[in-house]
Amino acid sequence: MCLAGVVHAQTTLTDLYLKVQKKLSIDKKYLNVYYVSYQPTAEDLKILSGIPKLGNLSNVSFRVKENVSYQIYFLRENFDLDSLTLLSVKEIEDKAATNESFFGQTTNANTVDTVVVLSFGDLQDLYFATSPVYSFLLNKTTELSKKDEANTILAIAQNERASKSRGITSADNTDFLNFVRTNGIHHYPFIQTETTKKVSSRRRTNEQGDASGTDFQLDANFSNVGFFHNSMDLGFGSISAELGMGAKGLNLVPWKTMALNLGIRSLIDLPGNGPQNLKKDFILDAKIMGRMRVNTYSLTEKLPFVFGDKPILNVGSGIIFDITGTRAYGLPFFNIYLATGSINVTNPYAKFGPKDSTTAYFTSQQWEVSWSFYWNSSEDRTVRYRMDIGAGNYNVYKATYTTTTDKELVYNKIKPFVAFNINFAPQNTDFLGIGTKFADNVLTMNFWLKLLEFSGQHTIRIETTYFTAPMFRSPYAWESPNGNSLVQLRYRYGIH
Repeated sequence: MCLAGVVHAQTTLTDLYLKVQKKLSIDKKYLNVYYVSYQPTAEDLKILSGIPKLGNLSNVSFRVKENVSYQIYFLRENFDLDSLTLLSVKEIEDKAATNESFFGQTTNANTVDTVVVLSFGDLQDLYFATSPVYSFLLNKTTELSKKDEANTILAIAQNERASKSRGITSADNTDFLNFVRTNGIHHYPFIQTETTKKVSSRRRTNEQGDASGTDFQLDANFSNVGFFHNSMDLGFGSISAELGMGAKGLNLVPWKTMALNLGIRSLIDLPGNGPQNLKKDFILDAKIMGRMRVNTYSLTEKLPFVFGDKPILNVGSGIIFDITGTRAYGLPFFNIYLATGSINVTNPYAKFGPKDSTTAYFTSQQWEVSWSFYWNSSEDRTVRYRMDIGAGNYNVYKATYTTTTDKELVYNKIKPFVAFNINFAPQNTDFLGIGTKFADNVLTMNFWLKLLEFSGQHTIRIETTYFTAPMFRSPYAWESPNGNSLVQLRYRYGIH
């Protein structure tokens, strides 16, 4: 019974392969199938020789001849497929020849032979056998389809602009990983073989690997530093260190927060039923940091990269929890941020008024929660988008210093926000990023541009952050009426 079941299953699978191949051979008018032309080299034959066909009943070898070329048929990435899907390979032999007959006459024969050397079933067998032939053909197709515009067998006229503007959203963590590797300051490993979700849910593709070739990775600008060393890799995840001067949830550029953050970031990979795979696993990116007050009140006027009025709001000491997670139970990517501490108004760095009646403003708690959504302009992921929708809150205490110290809570409202980010990455190379956020009637704008990249490991960017003055309302007493901004250089080492 068991043997009969196995034979039946194999027969059914073979029948399905044959139906797909028949569909590819007959229905050429409306199948959105592409192909690239490829002529192997002698070096390629080391892999493309003795290739087993379906059921291992025979094998095929590619040929290196001037009049022989190959067409590799595939499906492009789309809403259901996150990478190219190989369909079949045809051998094209141009048998144009000039022959002399027995009587000295010349005859011309111009014929082209087309043979399917690898069918859909053959390629599926190669894939499930983790054959290097499949990986080689997939990488070659990807390379050729990017270098040269692939041909299509689709006979129905298409609106090219509409076709390319539909965009694509990854069914796995690909878009998330692209974003954090481009914009984040912490280490995200590249797995040499990462699983990409396909229709079969089991298809694998080989990536270039990253192992960035360095023992440590560094991301540093004038207000933030992230550091990772290979010894901080824990197998199921990693840890890295962070030091910064910013405060999420407040309309203040770094240094004007008058606070220093120092702590550890943990990357936790929780695989499903299978090997570790960042593209499909549930990932938690969690920071726990201590925040301490630092008197940069007068320094902000002297720093050449910080612009705007002196700070007004005193940010209190405390602890920070900053968590980002990938999809769970079909929900979007999520972000949770909480900074909290006790309210201590005894020593304000920013204070106003006469000595006998001084006023100061303090904040001891900020939080934000949001959902993140990712998509791309096309299958090439040249333009990448992210939108965050959420809500946030921060409190403000007003302290008055006379013969006694009095404090009162003057602000503690929950406000919605929306943020939008665009990254431009031609040929999968990070080039620039633009970000905006609108929260509590204040517009935040961020921009970065890659200036230099050398030795394959060093990158230098220029970055700017700008908080506008409040819109459609008067500034609060603790807000700058003119906004504030920061311009800085960012150096990245060993991060791609």
